[in-house]
Amino acid sequence: MKKGTGPSVIVPRVPGLSLRQLLNRDEVVVNALAAAARELRRVHHVHCSRYEAAWSHGDLHLDNIMYDATSDRAVLIDFDTRHDFRLSHTHRHCDDLRVMLLELIALPDVQWRQAATALIEEYHEASVLEELDRQLVVPHGFAKILWHVRTGGAPTRHVEQRLQSVRTIIQRVTAQDGEHSNDCRTVDDRA
Repeated sequence: MKKGTGPSVIVPRVPGLSLRQLLNRDEVVVNALAAAARELRRVHHVHCSRYEAAWSHGDLHLDNIMYDATSDRAVLIDFDTRHDFRLSHTHRHCDDLRVMLLELIALPDVQWRQAATALIEEYHEASVLEELDRQLVVPHGFAKILWHVRTGGAPTRHVEQRLQSVRTIIQRVTAQDGEHSNDCRTVDDRA
């Protein structure tokens, strides 16, 4: 670090392409989104001393996730440290996922559902997914403009239909978690 500069982070060059680059090439991105979800889930369990809580990205859009097909690994880049300290880690994690999903629902019909499903199924954190399910409602005012940008300018009716499909995917995944938990308790109770 040079004298007189503030704190900084040196990040090594990351191999691969961003998720947006892969999608723009019409490449199959299921593996990339699954890898991104695994990495996001992993880092959401990292303790952040600044928050005294679990870490979150803060600006997680498709350009900020690099995927290397050779290693089947995703890397998150370009972190934002300006979060609202009043938000719980679950809310912040939900925000990370929501921005990605808004961009995914802007994809063509043949891509978006498969991409969103891969992300949700692999992320698989019930508390965050349940919060996301509650928050997937088109907002009003300035927030609606931001959603409009994230969804590629799609009409509100189109976005609402896809959000309902995303909620259905989330509910299926969280219901499977509940069934698995009940199966585990049943086995444990018999012991």
